[in-house]
Amino acid sequence: MDRSRTEYWKGHYDRLADRGSPWLDYSNARVQAQTHALTLEAAGPLVGKSCLDFGCGRGQLAACVSSLGASPVTGVDFVDTMLQENAVKVPAVHWLAGGVEALPAPERFDIVFLIEVLQYLPFRETLREIWRHVSPGGRIVAVVPHKDCPIVQRAASRFGGYYLPLTVGELAGWAGTEPGVAWWAARGFAFREDQTLAPYEVTPWCREPVWSSPPNRLQFVAVRDGGGESGAP
Repeated sequence: MDRSRTEYWKGHYDRLADRGSPWLDYSNARVQAQTHALTLEAAGPLVGKSCLDFGCGRGQLAACVSSLGASPVTGVDFVDTMLQENAVKVPAVHWLAGGVEALPAPERFDIVFLIEVLQYLPFRETLREIWRHVSPGGRIVAVVPHKDCPIVQRAASRFGGYYLPLTVGELAGWAGTEPGVAWWAARGFAFREDQTLAPYEVTPWCREPVWSSPPNRLQFVAVRDGGGESGAP
């Protein structure tokens, strides 16, 4: 990530951290809760798995993954105050300040979470670097705003060129050219008209859009070859 982009988003999240909101990228706690639940579903079994939560924020997902038996668990973010708070609340997780460069070069993880991160970064370069840290048979689980959604387009206009949501086609382009991708798929999270039970309606897994109207978020899973297991969530 270039220096100007890093400084822009660090300032943005420093301000959000100071406000004390437990959710940083969503409109309310229910949206965050369902997103985390769907993320855990896409991750598959966690007991004994090494996990990285890249862009961990307040650390709720990393803490949940750890409590479900994943080990070791590492959380990475560039907001120092949140990491300090996380370390006090959840000492079982290893908290690291910085970006991809903060990861030890030889270290690999069974599962890497990229939740609300890729819109802030050059996504191809970021995925390429993160992919180097995925163990054989391991997977990336990402959630990113969908570029074709009008709600997301309004957010992108507020943040200008600093906010870069993605399409299924862009994710497919990376997965189709990156060495070692054994399986990949995406699905959409679309806001329900009636949100009494849950904010999102979830589409089937796909490699091409299967929705009549563009969802708000895309969830993307890519599985690395070499694990001897089916890649499907």
